[in-house]
Amino acid sequence: MAGNAAYKIKQIFSLYALYAKMDLAWLLRDRTFAVLAVLADVISNLSSVTGIFLLA
Repeated sequence: MAGNAAYKIKQIFSLYALYAKMDLAWLLRDRTFAVLAVLADVISNLSSVTGIFLLA
C-alpha cells in the first residue's frame, strides 16, 4: 500500500514538472509576449492587493 502511494506521489510530481515545462515553453516563445504576460500578471496582482487595502 505504501509503495502504491509513493508511486502516485512521484507520478504527480513528474506531471507537475511536465506542465511547468510546457507552460514555460509557451510563455517564452516570444520575448514581447513574455514581457506583456508578466506585466499583466504584475498589474493584476497589484490591483488585487490595492483592492484589499481599500476594503480594509
